[in-house]
Amino acid sequence: MQKEKEEKARKAAEKKQQELKEQLAELEEQREAEELRTAFVAAQKQREAEERRATFAAAQKQREAEERRAAFAAAQKQREAEERRAAFAAAQKQREAEERRAAFAAAQKQREAEERRAAFAAAQKQREVEERRAAFAAAQKQREAEERRAAFAAAQKQREAEERRVAWQKKQDAARKVATQKAQPQTIYKTASVNRGSATYPVPAPRLIRRIDPRFFNPRLFGKIPPNEQLQADQSCRSIGGIKALGFHPRAVGLDDSVFPSYFCAFSRAELKNRRFIAETPSATSPRLERKVTYSWANQHNFRAIPNGMTRKGNHFCAKYGFRQAIKYHPRALDSDGTPIQGGGYLCR
Repeated sequence: MQKEKEEKARKAAEKKQQELKEQLAELEEQREAEELRTAFVAAQKQREAEERRATFAAAQKQREAEERRAAFAAAQKQREAEERRAAFAAAQKQREAEERRAAFAAAQKQREAEERRAAFAAAQKQREVEERRAAFAAAQKQREAEERRAAFAAAQKQREAEERRVAWQKKQDAARKVATQKAQPQTIYKTASVNRGSATYPVPAPRLIRRIDPRFFNPRLFGKIPPNEQLQADQSCRSIGGIKALGFHPRAVGLDDSVFPSYFCAFSRAELKNRRFIAETPSATSPRLERKVTYSWANQHNFRAIPNGMTRKGNHFCAKYGFRQAIKYHPRALDSDGTPIQGGGYLCR
């Protein structure tokens, strides 16, 4: 009986001990499960935090990009010059300086024209003539002939009258020559020298030709001709009897007070020395055409040696026409109107 009780007690103790073990095992499983749940919760929180940070970072980058685009769009409208810069990305990092420049954008547009005028101010004085020539360039070719005719209209009329008069005089001389030949078969006549001996003088007698041409007399008022216009200028001068164009003035004054562009022409090799007086640019003072009177002889080959004792008188005769010395003589030389010159005429130099 006692043994059965002890056996029951032992079995009860073992059962109880087994229950305790099971309870401990269950508690251990619960503790491990709790730890797993805690670790899982911690990992979950960490993952959620990482996701939130990643989401925030992505949103932050997107917001920053949007802010940069918005700032760029606002600045882009106020800075026209900045749009042309290809290196805007690098300049974007230095936006602070660009924003200050944008503050001056409105004023920049208003003073743009002023800056351009200031930039060309120094050169403006030097290219004044070129700009005026450029302004006339398109019409210059079409009116070149008209301008030359206008510039030398008075001279042309005088030249034509002179040519008609010379032609008439030639006819008169021819008629006189025929009459003289009929009256005198000899074409050579004799005249006594003042002091001694005799000389022979052919006919027809030399006749003084008086010519009036319009000329400019002050080369210092003219400016240099551009090299690309020199050929055209030379042709213009040759059309009126000159040999070379030396200078140009856009506002020359004619005999009738008309204003026109004109060249300073050289009419002989001696006048080519006037080139050194031509200025870099035309003067503000307009050159004026003046009448130049020149004298020459028709039939000057019929002059002969000056008789003894008449050289001084001949020099005095030549001085009246602007020459220095008498070199030949003809006793029946004619004046420009066809009348005999009292005391004869002299060939001068």
